[in-house]
Amino acid sequence: MDSAVRFPQNQPPLEIAAPEGYNAPVLIGALIAFAPALQPPRLLGVAKFAFPKREIVVPVLIGGHGPYLMLLNTGTSPSVIDLKLAKRIGLKLGGSGQGQAGGNTPNLLYETSLPKVQVAGFSSKNVDCLASDLSGIRRAICRPIEGVLGDSFFSNRVVQFDYPARRVRFYGAMPTPAGRTITLPFKHDDGEVRFGGMRVDGMPVTANLDTGSDGFFSLTPEAIRRLGLEGKVAASPGTHGGSYNGRYQSKAGRLPTIQIGSIKLSRPHVVFWLPGTGHDGNHWDVNVGNRFLQNYVVTVDYRRGLLDLRKHP
Repeated sequence: MDSAVRFPQNQPPLEIAAPEGYNAPVLIGALIAFAPALQPPRLLGVAKFAFPKREIVVPVLIGGHGPYLMLLNTGTSPSVIDLKLAKRIGLKLGGSGQGQAGGNTPNLLYETSLPKVQVAGFSSKNVDCLASDLSGIRRAICRPIEGVLGDSFFSNRVVQFDYPARRVRFYGAMPTPAGRTITLPFKHDDGEVRFGGMRVDGMPVTANLDTGSDGFFSLTPEAIRRLGLEGKVAASPGTHGGSYNGRYQSKAGRLPTIQIGSIKLSRPHVVFWLPGTGHDGNHWDVNVGNRFLQNYVVTVDYRRGLLDLRKHP
């Protein structure tokens, strides 16, 4: 499932800048020697997650109701709750509109707010949210999904997705990197985690971190044109995907290389998104999903704009 949903905003692409005094990408295993002198950050909460269809699913309490199964998705902004559940627990619904997402079946979204969200021992109040019909996501994942916690839940926090251990952790500060960790700066804008340090066949691209995507790498129509891949796309076999706005057609294939920092992949699987399928007008080139991320411990420091990728031993 491709997961990005947001109300469209006409904004120019933004350059991704590292925090002051920071150089990236960098391999920081050499810094471990200094770790004993540092105080470990406070762990605010930890939850075990299920991983059906390569989607992160956790039980969540909403305003004391539940628990309900919800996705954790950095590619969704703000957050989403199923419309029927929103009405059932008495959430006030505001104005409606159509979100930007993959698919060709417009799905109405109603503005609302979640009074209190609890994931294991971690909680957040007054979380901005959209209410919408999530029956398509339930069918795709074969689970009774009632919502998606996205950018409005993660923003201004430090979140760690430990895929190998199936744990999500919330910290008071960025944990000290351990082992061979790639650290990249990212731009947090329009509810997206956009980072550089990535190359497709040697050409630099901007990537979007999407913990709600079940794929490897997906290229936008604009990226396909800019990288001169139209011929390859035309010769590739067809496939399909799904998102908040229903099903859509795309193409699937492989590329010679994709590199993120010092991580280099040969002939990785990719999806080529086609024009007119809800993927036009993005401010990034490549969507990075769970089929790649599932082998890593991924830490996102929304406060400092830093993304850590640590390969599990």
